[in-house]
Amino acid sequence: MNADQPMPPPWWGHLLAAFDQPGALMVEDLAKELGIDAESVEGELADSPLFHETEDGWVHLRHLAEGAVLTHQVTAREIAENRLDGADDLSLWLRFAVGSGWPLAVGGMLTADVRGGLRGPDGWLSGFSDGDVLGLRLSHGLFEVAPLRPGGATARPGAMARVVEESVGQAMLAVAVYAHFRDTDPGVRPVAPLDGVIADILHNYPGTFDLPHPPLTELLPEGGLVLGDGHAHMRGAPERAADVQGLSEDDVIRLVKVRHALSILSPDSDLTGTLRHIAVSDAVIGHLADDVARRPLPADMLAALLRAAADARQEAAVAFLAARQAGEPTEAATLVEHVLELAPGLASALRDAGFYAACRGDYAKADDLLRRGGVQSDEGLRPALRPLLSAPAGQTSRNQPCPCGSGRKYKACHQAAEAHGLPRRAPLLHLLILEYGSAPANRAAVEAAVAPGPAASATFLAETAVFEYGMAADFLAEYRGLLKADEAALVESWLPEPLRLWEVAEVDQAHGTVLLRALLGAPPAPGASPDGAPAGGGGPVRLRKRGLAHAVRAGDLLLARVLADGDGPRLLVDPPVLRDLPGLPPFTDPVDPPAVAAFLSRAANPQPLEPGLFL
Repeated sequence: MNADQPMPPPWWGHLLAAFDQPGALMVEDLAKELGIDAESVEGELADSPLFHETEDGWVHLRHLAEGAVLTHQVTAREIAENRLDGADDLSLWLRFAVGSGWPLAVGGMLTADVRGGLRGPDGWLSGFSDGDVLGLRLSHGLFEVAPLRPGGATARPGAMARVVEESVGQAMLAVAVYAHFRDTDPGVRPVAPLDGVIADILHNYPGTFDLPHPPLTELLPEGGLVLGDGHAHMRGAPERAADVQGLSEDDVIRLVKVRHALSILSPDSDLTGTLRHIAVSDAVIGHLADDVARRPLPADMLAALLRAAADARQEAAVAFLAARQAGEPTEAATLVEHVLELAPGLASALRDAGFYAACRGDYAKADDLLRRGGVQSDEGLRPALRPLLSAPAGQTSRNQPCPCGSGRKYKACHQAAEAHGLPRRAPLLHLLILEYGSAPANRAAVEAAVAPGPAASATFLAETAVFEYGMAADFLAEYRGLLKADEAALVESWLPEPLRLWEVAEVDQAHGTVLLRALLGAPPAPGASPDGAPAGGGGPVRLRKRGLAHAVRAGDLLLARVLADGDGPRLLVDPPVLRDLPGLPPFTDPVDPPAVAAFLSRAANPQPLEPGLFL
């Protein structure tokens, strides 16, 4: 026993003696026989790696695993280090090796190291070559290590289908437990401990592992499982609670089942059950649409799903997946319109259609679609759409008869042709770019850039990410065909505008203006035309922003990207106001958004600057 291991209770030897023979024992019977309370007995059994709880009671792994062989493909690194990775293929044997270890048939002990490796005496792996598969069998209470076929080839006993089936079942059960307890138990994970899965198979189906088989790390992924750190989880299981936030317990299970099925099925498979799981819930459809936006389905699988659709709802679900992985926005917008003909209330499709309508300048339709899609009036694009819902200044009211004499209301006739001035449209255009940054393909990078910073600066940091990571340029390249010409030109003028550190030179609260003087920032892109030159240009700029004028004073510092709005310079997001600096801003080339976020977090505890820093 190691010095750091706790001493067993005095009745531990009697407990071990009770397990001299194979079979499962109930805690209550053991407690009665030992004269100990059941809770103490169960606690000791649970703390010992050599006992396993089954539906029939507790069993000793020595009896359960007798005769079983687990295989592992050895690497040159493992041979050189004289240790095997025990986390996955050999995870059950790792339980035998902890503490003082377990004897090897050739002499010496099989022990576990702190990194989850299995170690034996010097040279115990010297007979193997890189890529060989070895078998580690428990025989007569001793571990035997034997080479199988060189180079990794092993036969597949028929029982291995059961191993895959049982492993998938337990991993799916882990997802169900996670879905049920994720809000009350932050430690619950949608994974099944692989050693427990193997032990259960040995208990329920004795002899399953008597014949050598392919390593579990090769076998189980064929069933749609992912192995790592001694656990098995379904391909597509949520990695963090935020991935399934707002989903019901049943929807979490459905979503993982569909992801798992799509990872292992072929276009020739029976897809009817998978389609039922897809189409039953708007939330599941929306999450799967996010999936295919990041990793498109093969065209033949998408076609097979469409052929298998049994009703309009299922057809709409598949059509929406096709829309999300369409390569061109005009095509995607047309597909989404078709989706809404089949399923008018599909929330994710309504929100996508609202985005496309906003890009086209159909503001009333965009607002109506977003509202029906569950977007509140103060969320997403809707605040920027609101000023555009009324007729442009001097034009006919949207509910009055159209001046063209058609007899229809202006909003249903010629209003769309009457454009608001570019400065009035600029905030929506900017917000469309930020929404593009929250699309599935971009979301992870933007969230990672925002996360290190203070919550109050989240929108500013999101803007920093979409411009510095080239997402604004990507938006223009993809959506230019939906935008008006002057809007496309305005976005183009925004792209070279750098993030700068500005000093507040003057504040005029009466008129709601602020004069800014540039201190630091990357120079504008070379070769910019006068018409498309960045708004700030590095010189002083006067901004009309009443809220900012009441929030700052002369001498304050702002970190901001000053953009043109078609009439003059403008701040389209609220900039962080810095009264002290924690050192110089991280103006690398290009600017690193996470570094900017970390800089703003440090601004809460600033360090004094060197005298004359800006002189």
